[in-house]
Amino acid sequence: MGRFYFHKIGKAVTIFGPIRFDSIFSYIEIGDNSWIGREVFFSASVSGKIIIGDNVSIGAFSVLISMERIIIGDYTRIAEFVGIRDHDHAITGTDTKILENAYSIKPVEIGKNVWIGRCVTITKGVTIGDNAVIGANSVVTKDIPAGAIAAGCPATIIRYRSDMA
Repeated sequence: MGRFYFHKIGKAVTIFGPIRFDSIFSYIEIGDNSWIGREVFFSASVSGKIIIGDNVSIGAFSVLISMERIIIGDYTRIAEFVGIRDHDHAITGTDTKILENAYSIKPVEIGKNVWIGRCVTITKGVTIGDNAVIGANSVVTKDIPAGAIAAGCPATIIRYRSDMA
């Protein structure tokens, strides 16, 4: 385990069991009254940032890896085994070895009061709007607007929360 650095840990943060870090000089903020489940894995490269708002919960065994920026808004609930990455491998032709491929990097932003179900994967460059819900086992590859309920692989909009009144 490398050295790690919390830029900010808010008041009344609860961490249930060990959490893991894999980076040098990580820039990680955790807001007030947030809750981090056991074995959550944080990794932020030298240029990466993970910024978690107030009153956020992140379920056990979730993974957050940043090379640029991951932002999670206030009151968001993230279930267990969720993966959030702001990068992936830029796959090129067969003349380049897989391990020599560069990264493709774009920030991830998750709005306020969002619910992300169990085993969801959120890929680079995605914005999830305020009050959205992402169903369990979904793979989010495109932006999800505010108030939308989305699910599937890839995640598509099923309906809007406003339609449920």
